[in-house]
Amino acid sequence: MGFLKCCQVKANPSGALSSLVFMCKAIASWHEIRSEDLHNDICEVLRGYKQMLRNGAWDQCMSALEPPVKDKLSKYQV
Repeated sequence: MGFLKCCQVKANPSGALSSLVFMCKAIASWHEIRSEDLHNDICEVLRGYKQMLRNGAWDQCMSALEPPVKDKLSKYQV
């Protein structure tokens, strides 16, 4: 998921909603993001999903992730 994929998700977040767990795992698998713009876009996408998924849906999604994945996602402020 590079810059273009991130832009696609930002443009149509509901279209990628069914793949959110897989997307989170892919993001967490990256060791380093050298582009500050891409890092900021990922933060924006994840925060957007957190806002969109209310009534425990975000927590349910996060509970499907292993603890190391959740730890790595914390650097994106979610």
